[in-house]
Amino acid sequence: MELETIKKSGTKAIDLQIGVRLREVRKNAGLSQKIVAERLGISFQQLQRYEQGENRVTAASLHHIAQLFGLPMEYFVRGEVAQRREVVLVTDDEARLIGRLRRVEASVFNQVRELVELKSL
Repeated sequence: MELETIKKSGTKAIDLQIGVRLREVRKNAGLSQKIVAERLGISFQQLQRYEQGENRVTAASLHHIAQLFGLPMEYFVRGEVAQRREVVLVTDDEARLIGRLRRVEASVFNQVRELVELKSL
């Protein structure tokens, strides 16, 4: 019984930590719960429950949240980011592209980067 209590309280602590970090990132980005919830495909009430630690954020949802804000998932769990980055919302298409770019060979990645850099001049 004691192990179960510890397990539940530990889980609650991480749920609260993730929620606090989510709220912090959302507010720093100047976004309402409604806007972020729409981008995540959930109700703003569900987002409220996430932020308050009342509902557990699944790994898939945390991944989507991290992509939305351009942060690593570890930020929400550990609160650490190797280099502080500006929080920028990315579209679903941009997130998909970023994910695909991370999986391509270095030579292909370099060609794409050079093309994008030339086009943005």
